[in-house]
Formats: sequence, structure tokens, C-alpha cells
Amino acid sequence: MNRRTRSLWLPALASTLGASLAMTTLQWAGVRPHLIWTREVAFSFYWAWLALLPCFGGLGAFLSRREGGRLGFRLIACLAPVLWLLLMGLAIEPVELALNGVRHIRYLGYGLANWVAIPGAALLLGAVPFLGGDHAPERVAQS
Repeated sequence: MNRRTRSLWLPALASTLGASLAMTTLQWAGVRPHLIWTREVAFSFYWAWLALLPCFGGLGAFLSRREGGRLGFRLIACLAPVLWLLLMGLAIEPVELALNGVRHIRYLGYGLANWVAIPGAALLLGAVPFLGGDHAPERVAQS
């Protein structure tokens, strides 16, 4: 397995899988989001999920750092659960604009805040201890 796979893709997968399984488990257990209405749109806060996200952000950054990942790799690994949501939202936006017109841009902003910025901040909170410093020290081969 190459170094990029060990220091970026596997930690990003671990972070994303953990966050996704946490959300799935909470929904299966019947935990409902807390809705906060702002004009026409509701922000849905899964408080329990947001409380767990720092663990998964920290996990991704820790695994990446342990394998010698650069700072950029550690950031991507910790933010992977929200990066795919960002990419999907931006990929769908041209279709939404074609169907609903320019007024849909406002909803894109709400979605980015609700599903990217706020969870991203929670993920980064858990990754902070693993973002500083250099790569992990080289492992000494044992005889």
C-alpha cells in the first residue's frame, strides 16, 4: 500500500465511516433533529451527532499524522465527512439553478452552513491536537 493511501485515504475513510455510522445509529435509535426556523428555512441540528463529530475529526487527523501525513492530508482526513457533502451540493447546484432560478442560491447558503460549516467546525475541533507539529517520527525497524 502506498504512502498516500495510508496517510490520506484510509484516515479519510475512517473519519467518514465513523461519522456516517454515528448518524445512522442515532437515526435508528430515534434521535430527531432540533429544528430552528429562520424565515423560510429550518436548520436541523443533530446535537448528539455534532457532539460526536470531534471524535471522528480527531480520528482522521490522528491516523493521518501517525502515518506521516502532511498538514494538508490531516485536514482532508478530518474534514472528509463534510467535504463529500460540499462536493455533492456544488454538483447539484446547476440543476437547482436551472429548475428554481437564482433565488435558490439563498438555500445553498443555508445548506452549506447547516451541513458543511457547522459540522466542519466540530470535526476541526477534534483534529486540533493532531494538526500541529511535523509528521510522525519514522518508525524504527525492529530486528
